Amino acid sequence: MNAVSSSVLAIVKGLVISLLMTLGIELCVAALFLHLTEKTAGKKRYGMEYLIVSLVNVLTNPLVVGLVYTVMLLRPALRWPVEILLEILVIPAEGLLYRAAKKSGFDFRKPFLLALCCNLSSYGIGLLVNFFRAL
Repeated sequence: MNAVSSSVLAIVKGLVISLLMTLGIELCVAALFLHLTEKTAGKKRYGMEYLIVSLVNVLTNPLVVGLVYTVMLLRPALRWPVEILLEILVIPAEGLLYRAAKKSGFDFRKPFLLALCCNLSSYGIGLLVNFFRAL
């Protein structure tokens, strides 16, 4: 395997791991958030909201992570400012997607707060994982 193909493989692996970790964390946070914002206790969830959370992340996560990887390759010194900017921008983007789903009848109360909680949690945990992995 040559250097280019091993680099591409490493990037794809990083994208997949990032997406899977993000899905795991954000689905847990969304479950807690949706439970805490329910108006009627004991309301049964059928999972469609979780599917929406998953689809939103499948849409946004590879784009953000791919852009960060690109910046790391082309302009390593800009990695952190670009990463933080993208993470800030993804919150309102996901909030808009959750709000659109809410207008379609899905149970997303406070869609922008949901996006904020999910993204802060997954980004924070991701930073911790990468920190401890580097030790």
